[in-house]
Amino acid sequence: MKKLALLSILAFVCLVSARAQGLIHGLGLKAGLGYANITSPSSVLHGAPTGFTAGLLKAPKNDKLLGLRIEILYLRQRYTQDSATGSGVANLNYITWSDMLNVNITKYFSCMIGEQLSYLLNAKTDSSFNIPGAQSYNQILKYFNRIDFGLTAGIEIHPFKGIGIGARYTRSILNLFKSSFDSIPSSGAGVFGMNQRIDVLQLFLSYKF
Repeated sequence: MKKLALLSILAFVCLVSARAQGLIHGLGLKAGLGYANITSPSSVLHGAPTGFTAGLLKAPKNDKLLGLRIEILYLRQRYTQDSATGSGVANLNYITWSDMLNVNITKYFSCMIGEQLSYLLNAKTDSSFNIPGAQSYNQILKYFNRIDFGLTAGIEIHPFKGIGIGARYTRSILNLFKSSFDSIPSSGAGVFGMNQRIDVLQLFLSYKF
């Protein structure tokens, strides 16, 4: 934790220095909370508890009507399980790449729409979470699709120079679990099978250099 804090401080100092030299105009930092929802015919999987996101962004000037906004983020999505086969919390940790059309309605308000590509780094659960067919709760990663793709849209207000406050919604297109998982011979396998996707609402703060 101390090493991470030191690296964060060093990165911030480097960014401020680069800004002073005019090298990173439009680059910024972003952090916020994420609320996940499972789109599924089953009532067993639920969104929340709250996750979080943090990373880098590249956005056009606030006085430019159209531009490309790119975000590279670390995203933790969380959901709970509540069924006869078990209960608990699962954490899915992603690296995401988003490229969006950014439209500045005014210098104080903008909206964005585009796509998001995500790669699942790891999946962890507490000991009470249960997936039918898994030998133990720490072996669940192999049941998830590592690649996810979705459509995303959001809004952002700019109350002060460099500061942004916004919300972004992402709807996943690909299935959360691998299709082969649906064929596991277990009474609960269908609960974790096809047609389950994650939708995420992000509430965030951003700072552009």
